[in-house]
This record gives sequence, C-alpha cells and structure tokens, in this order.
Amino acid sequence: MDSDFSNRKKNTKNLFDDDFDFGSRGNKGMGNNIPNNNGSFGKEQLMEQQNDKYYDNINNKITDLKRVTIPLYYNQSLKNSYTYIYTTNQISLDIESQVQESNTLLERIESELHSASSLLSNTMKKLNDVSKTATSRHMLFLILFVVFIFLFVYMLKGWSSKP
Repeated sequence: MDSDFSNRKKNTKNLFDDDFDFGSRGNKGMGNNIPNNNGSFGKEQLMEQQNDKYYDNINNKITDLKRVTIPLYYNQSLKNSYTYIYTTNQISLDIESQVQESNTLLERIESELHSASSLLSNTMKKLNDVSKTATSRHMLFLILFVVFIFLFVYMLKGWSSKP
C-alpha cells in the first residue's frame, strides 16, 4: 500500500512538473530585430513582445496554482487522487463564493452611496433656496440659533468636567 502511494506521488510530481513546461519558445519566422523599410520594427516584434508578456503571466499563474495544490496532495493523510482533486475544486469554489460575496457587498455600498448622494444634493438645493430667499430676519434667527448651540455645548462641557 505504501509503495502504491509513493508511485502515485511520483506520477503526480511528474504530471505537474512536465505538463506545464512550455520549453524554449524561440522566435520562429519573426525576423528578429530586423527593421522594416522605414527603419522601425514591425507589428511582428510588438506582437512577439505581447506574447512574451502573456506567456510569463500564464507561467506565473501556473506556478502559483502549483504552490497551492501540490503541498495538499503530498500530505500523508490524503489517500487518493480524488481527494486531491476535490481539495483543489473546493479551493476554487471557495474563491468563487468570496468573489460573489464581495460583488454583493460592492453593489450594496454603491446603492447606499447613491442614495446618500441624492439626499445630500437635495439638502444642498434646499439650502441654496433658503439662502436666495433669506431676509435679514431669517439671518438674525440663524445667527442666534448658532450662538445658542455653541453656548449649550459649552455649558454641557463645563458640567461634565465638574467632579
């Protein structure tokens, strides 16, 4: 039974080490560093550079996936490859559920910010209307109200500091 597990372990290691190794790519038929008629490099060179970036990006993602999945398989408590596949699948399902929860949260925040924005804009419109129609009597009441609030806060602060 132990030898069967070690054989599966070796086979799995080879599977992950060899399957995603793209080897040397080379620039076949691209005319390496040969400028075109006007002295600049052609679209082929640009496309080759973009391909290299995509290739490196995919290799980095594969390496990251290997780091997540292979240590799970080598754990002695895992007895068959189905558990390994299930574990990897479970990780992807967990990631998917986290993304869905995050999207739901972002949508809720967006709707709340939209409603707060509309409330604030309505308040600003009303304040603007009040300021346009303000008379000297309104201004007097507003100033007295602000002074009263400051005095009230000052008195509350004075009472709370007494022992």
